[in-house]
Amino acid sequence: MRKMIHPIQALLAVTFMAAGFLALGVQEARAIDVCGNGICASTARPPETCSTCPEDCGPCPPPPPPAVLVVNMIPFAQSAETGQDSEPNLSVNPNNLQQIAGSAFTTNPTGSTTTAPIYVSTNGGTTWTMNNIVPSANGSTGDITLRFGGTTNFLYTGTLRGGAGLTLNLLRTANFTAATTMTLLSSRANVDQPFVQAATFAGADRVYVGNNDFNAAGGRTATVDRTLSGTAASPSFTSLRIETRNTCSQDGPPIRPAIHPDGTVYGIFYRFRPPSCSSPFTTDVVVVRDDNG
Repeated sequence: MRKMIHPIQALLAVTFMAAGFLALGVQEARAIDVCGNGICASTARPPETCSTCPEDCGPCPPPPPPAVLVVNMIPFAQSAETGQDSEPNLSVNPNNLQQIAGSAFTTNPTGSTTTAPIYVSTNGGTTWTMNNIVPSANGSTGDITLRFGGTTNFLYTGTLRGGAGLTLNLLRTANFTAATTMTLLSSRANVDQPFVQAATFAGADRVYVGNNDFNAAGGRTATVDRTLSGTAASPSFTSLRIETRNTCSQDGPPIRPAIHPDGTVYGIFYRFRPPSCSSPFTTDVVVVRDDNG
């Protein structure tokens, strides 16, 4: 017996079949916003226009810069070296932001013992080379920091001369990319942890080198070596004792100067004081200021 299908039942069946196909994965086409894929068209579903999809209408926007760019400062030619390369220091030339100088406890890769290297970049830190221009007695350095002057392009370096113990060398070069050894401006013994700051005022570089000077009386070792004429042919440095009180035979090793653009100079250091004169020391954090530079 043939079963009669009511028209309403047939319509419901077709509807259910269509719903079934949709449930099995037949989905509405959707545009994907990818720059340059040509999907921004009025035939896309949902319809898109230049106002809703600007990525495909006109030039593509530049890619966003990376949040963090990691660069290995060790040049490719020295990739196999296994030195410690500790206590790194950087200085960007304020007069040319593409020029960056770096330092660390790095040995001359050529094997020479008369000079030690600094790191040099002339493209904003993207690539690096070594320039062996720091005077040395063993091809390396002790503590070393460096700073560019403000507008003069001079690079100043304070270092403990490699192979000479606690011998402070204050150095300068007018061209940190040249092969010429840096000029020695000042030298003395029994000094630790030089830290250089420099800035240009009225065309002359003022250079400040914080250091722990064991030649100081009464254990007042926190010292800043200063010259107000770093660009002169033979600048004269003066050792300023910024510790005014007796200590536990010395202040803490790091003495750090800082220069304000108005010429005010600050210094910060640790004062080791009684009652605990052995590790862990009783310590004051001391900040000093010179309003006249």
